[in-house]
Amino acid sequence: MSDHNVLLVGSVPLADSSTVFRTLAERLGTVASAYPDGETGDRLAFVNWHRQKLYERPEVEVVQEIPYEMPVKGKLRYYRMKPGKRVSDLPLRPLGYSEVAKESYEKFRRLRATGEIPRGTRFQVSLPTALILSTGLKDPFEERYPPFEQAMLAELSDISAAIPHDDLTVQWDAPSETHPEEAARHPDRASAISIRDWTFEQAIAALARLCDAVPRDVKMGVHLCYGDIGGRHIMQPHDTSVMVDCFNALSAKSLRPIDYVHMPVPIDRNDDAYFAPLDGLQLEATQLFLGLVHPEDGVSGARTKIAAARRYKSVFGVGCECGLGRRAPESIPALLDLHREVAAL
Repeated sequence: MSDHNVLLVGSVPLADSSTVFRTLAERLGTVASAYPDGETGDRLAFVNWHRQKLYERPEVEVVQEIPYEMPVKGKLRYYRMKPGKRVSDLPLRPLGYSEVAKESYEKFRRLRATGEIPRGTRFQVSLPTALILSTGLKDPFEERYPPFEQAMLAELSDISAAIPHDDLTVQWDAPSETHPEEAARHPDRASAISIRDWTFEQAIAALARLCDAVPRDVKMGVHLCYGDIGGRHIMQPHDTSVMVDCFNALSAKSLRPIDYVHMPVPIDRNDDAYFAPLDGLQLEATQLFLGLVHPEDGVSGARTKIAAARRYKSVFGVGCECGLGRRAPESIPALLDLHREVAAL
């Protein structure tokens, strides 16, 4: 592997964005081409920081609560618009992502100007797809989804206008595009949290529209996410076939190049059956990152996974299988060191 072979998916549970930037610079340097701001504070809960504000609106009511036990015990709460109200009535803008991105970029820019962040490093903005933002509402997909897409496109436009394009990486975090499809193909392993009311084709078309809205001189990637609750995926991928199918379909649908794609690798998978579908991955100019860095099995475990993956794709970068946000802050420096060591294998 060579320079720029580490991807930070997004969240990093440190005190604030400046601390995240400095820690990434100290531990990774130029091994990562882009630094996220860590999604610190309330944003460590992924889309829940936005949903909490949304579901406090008087136009919305609880419609259903479903207990689940995979991967940890919890309760899935669904909402809907009250009678006479429509999703388009909700004040979705601002979603908050553009405001935070602009604030974090100013800190990033200052640290890079003083040499604390390596020159040439980009600022990474990790955004949830509009699909995952919309899934807490039980209103019909055709009614609830379009307002969320319009709101997210407006956020993206604000980000693209405020941050120089040669400084910016935009990443779409896509859990609702992957694990519900996994559940559809393997219903014996599904749970309540995997329920969907959209098709695979609708999900890919929606993601393609988001990708196409990113200016072509902005670097853009997709994290094919399987969630992270209690440090475990919502559903473990059976193999890489759903992710390969998602990417191939997205690449065919999108009008602009996809610069990179990230696919997770569960800690207990180093077998040919898991990696074999990568043989059909149609990358062309897209860089592949495999989320095979696990602190529990260290360099030796990553080496085994790399050897298995290279039988089907010879070139790829590395990262964790999801964001780092649900980990103990004191574990992060050693985990970043592990990223650097694995990237050198």
